[in-house]
Amino acid sequence: MVFFSFFDVKRFFGEKILFWGAAFISFLIVAVFCVGAMVKILGYVSNARLIFSAQKTLIQAELDAKQASVRRGISHAEMLWANERQASVSSSALPKFGEAKDYIYIKDEPSFFEVFAKADVDNHSVEYFDDYIRFSERLAKIATGDVSATKSPLHSYHYTPDGSYMAFMPPSVENIELIEREKIPQLMQKFSLDLGDLSDPEVRKAWKESRATKWLLPGEGLLLEDQVIRLVQPAFDGDEVFMVYASDLAVDRLKANLQRSDFDGTFFVVSNDGQILLQSTGDKTNDAEMAAMAQILKKTKAWQLPGPNSKVHYSRGLFTVSQPLGDTEWFAVYAYTVKTMGRADHAARAGACGHAQGAGFQGAGIDADAPLV
Repeated sequence: MVFFSFFDVKRFFGEKILFWGAAFISFLIVAVFCVGAMVKILGYVSNARLIFSAQKTLIQAELDAKQASVRRGISHAEMLWANERQASVSSSALPKFGEAKDYIYIKDEPSFFEVFAKADVDNHSVEYFDDYIRFSERLAKIATGDVSATKSPLHSYHYTPDGSYMAFMPPSVENIELIEREKIPQLMQKFSLDLGDLSDPEVRKAWKESRATKWLLPGEGLLLEDQVIRLVQPAFDGDEVFMVYASDLAVDRLKANLQRSDFDGTFFVVSNDGQILLQSTGDKTNDAEMAAMAQILKKTKAWQLPGPNSKVHYSRGLFTVSQPLGDTEWFAVYAYTVKTMGRADHAARAGACGHAQGAGFQGAGIDADAPLV
């Protein structure tokens, strides 16, 4: 029979108490550490929403200003067309068509925008274009005043649906020789835009009722040599389209807004089908990380995930918050990672309590659907 002395029992329970006491204290330390780290994560997530809101506001303001400018241009164009067709005096620039064959430069006053007009004089008389020339003259005056008031640069052109007349306002210095030399059918191939069959009454009705501006994906500029976003909208005379108006917005102008701001992650503008139209990274994110974020973003299509605006989603190691950009059918997305947080000195120790991330994300309103990779 084995007998335990009082000291043996004391030693046994003492060791147990020390072990479990140490374990409990360690647990408390880890718990406090994790709670502190999670608080920092939630603080960074909240701050990221503010960063996103600020960046999105800058981009949205630029897009809204451009769209408003185009719509003002359409409104002025429709008003001018109605008035100019009733005028009895021909344009003083009309005889110049006979001198230059198929193009003229129009500038009534030194302070007004110059207009370069091109016409199909092979199939129409010079007099046929009188209304169009007077229209372009008056539109240049109004556009000059609009640009002076808004301080926003203008690179635009307009053309008739039948392709017989086209005018650039102001003409591009880089491409002026090209548009002087080429015939209008070749220019129409380069500059005309797909708005559907404008000879179809139903297509015209849809455009007139919506008064929508079509946003084209960024591409090489024809008026500017930089990447541009092109906006286009038809102008109506009653139920007929008499002119199509297009205006370019330089992508660099949008990038300049982002570069003036300080943020840690990467800001994207994406189309609904996943094309990345614009991206700008903060000082704490390098190009390789931005490329990795872009790849994950394309795979997850986070901007299409359900939820209220500004909801943070978490997938494959990437946090994202997104909102649509006005009438463009594009989305603003701000993306960042746990690594981004660490570099920003927010939740640098979050990896130590990774097992608690999922529950913490859900509690913070973050949609987590995959582990960190």
